[in-house]
Amino acid sequence: MDDFASGAHLRRGRLVVAVATFDVRGCVLVRSAELSTAHIAALSGPNPAEWSMTKRGPHGTPPPGMALCGVASTLERILRLDHTMPSIQLYWEGALAMGRRAAGEGTIYRRKDGRWEAAVVLGGHRYRLYGQTRESVSRQLVSALRANQEGQLPLGSREPFGRFWSVWLPSIRSNLRPRTWTRYEELGRIHLLPLLGATRIGDLSVQKVQALHGRMLGRRISPSTAHHAHAVLHRALADAVRWGVVPRNVAGLVPPPRMATHEMQTLTGTQARELCRAAAGSRFEALYVLAVSTGMRQGELLALRWSGVDLERGLVQVTGTMTRTEAGLSIAPPKTARSRRAVALADQAIEALIRHRERQQHEKELLGEAWVDEDLVFPNSIGGPMQRDHLVKRDFFPLLQRAGLPAIRFHDLRHTAATLLLSEGVHPKVASEMLGHATVAITLDRYSHVTATMQRAAAQSMSELLRGASGSAPH
Repeated sequence: MDDFASGAHLRRGRLVVAVATFDVRGCVLVRSAELSTAHIAALSGPNPAEWSMTKRGPHGTPPPGMALCGVASTLERILRLDHTMPSIQLYWEGALAMGRRAAGEGTIYRRKDGRWEAAVVLGGHRYRLYGQTRESVSRQLVSALRANQEGQLPLGSREPFGRFWSVWLPSIRSNLRPRTWTRYEELGRIHLLPLLGATRIGDLSVQKVQALHGRMLGRRISPSTAHHAHAVLHRALADAVRWGVVPRNVAGLVPPPRMATHEMQTLTGTQARELCRAAAGSRFEALYVLAVSTGMRQGELLALRWSGVDLERGLVQVTGTMTRTEAGLSIAPPKTARSRRAVALADQAIEALIRHRERQQHEKELLGEAWVDEDLVFPNSIGGPMQRDHLVKRDFFPLLQRAGLPAIRFHDLRHTAATLLLSEGVHPKVASEMLGHATVAITLDRYSHVTATMQRAAAQSMSELLRGASGSAPH
């Protein structure tokens, strides 16, 4: 440490040079090298004896940004001009030239097994960094302290996966939809952390990921949930690789659990009419008419505002979706950019909305000041956001029973609308725009069973065209 304290001095005919830059916390980045005086004189010219002079700040510390001994420019020149000089070592040693280290600056020492170790306490957690050389450990300590200054806790392969998760999950929150982030948090808290949280992230292996799948499925967790948990783990470890925490993504080496395939259940045209008849006069009549005639998603229907409804032109503007966050129900941006759209209304939907608006106005008058006016078309009984599960359990399932219809999911009304549109010969591109799919390819792929029927009808039409009015095929 004396070399650093003196800045630069002669030792056995060679010059020991140290250049340091201090930050506001007193941490110092030191470049040091031992060079011959002849080498120095040839490259720089100054008298080495002059380099022992340095200015000191309060309590003997160099002021922030001050180059120790004023040799920074000379040493940088040497680094640029001569590539044969001894290797440069980087150290983060708080108050290095002043003797004793300050708290939170870490320490580096050699272990009995010959390896080097750095220890530092950051954010109330003690980190230990290991390497074969002091230089490699010093570089790790530099990165750790820099990350701590930038408000990020340093992570290494020896950290428990739960520790990494606690840093990773908040870091991606701004890039996820609120409902997606909530789902990530649930999958981690309920499924990933109880099984992997205590395991060092560097010790995660193919076998441990396979064991995770086995334990989840063995506890009768649905294959779909296990598949989604694997997807979240894969994304987390992909970022761990990108951050340099682990060298590879072991989740990518394991096939995800196969998702259970849900048979698409749709209503026929007759059943759709029966549903609308059974809902006639009810509080959510208009909601069901819109669902089967436009294919709007449940969250889009519950987020619909009167300001986005134009009954004269027969249009509704889809601008958001109702979602649950930690703060409660709120309207979030639509699922995709194409989901933000204008949807044309059938005559039955316009008539149902007119009746619904009159009924809602009557509810407002009855409740008076107790009514929470959020301009929602389909609010709860006092005007606030309607919860999805309340709508399904308290209104939709009983409606299916009254109508004598099969027990389908609410989302199957969207599939019903898409199937009916395509079956009636609506162009797939137009249907895709009404449904808010990102691309028409999604519509064609998802409803291929309908397009197959359309192909048969198209072939029949072509046959009749080629047969001609005489009923004979051309030769």
